[in-house]
Amino acid sequence: MLTLSEVNQIAEKAAAAALKRVGISRVVTEPTVDSDGHDALKVLVVFRRGITEQATGAEVVRTFLKVNQDLEKMGEERLPIIEFATEEELESELNGEPED
Repeated sequence: MLTLSEVNQIAEKAAAAALKRVGISRVVTEPTVDSDGHDALKVLVVFRRGITEQATGAEVVRTFLKVNQDLEKMGEERLPIIEFATEEELESELNGEPED
């Protein structure tokens, strides 16, 4: 099992490659459990501030595959559960603002 720092580096590199047209600002990872109660990884891909382009379905699928494959290749056994957000969405959550 990889450390969270290693997971974060691998996931960020994979997501940046898969989403290079749109651009990401960062990736945040944390341990979690899947729906069956097994150890898993929450991988939050954060799009850069002020993006005007939206990720296509193909780019999202490519991100899921690339992150999963790269982590597996490095020996990670936990399932990555990947989520996406913008910097603005995260700020709204922190400020307690409801989503539109």
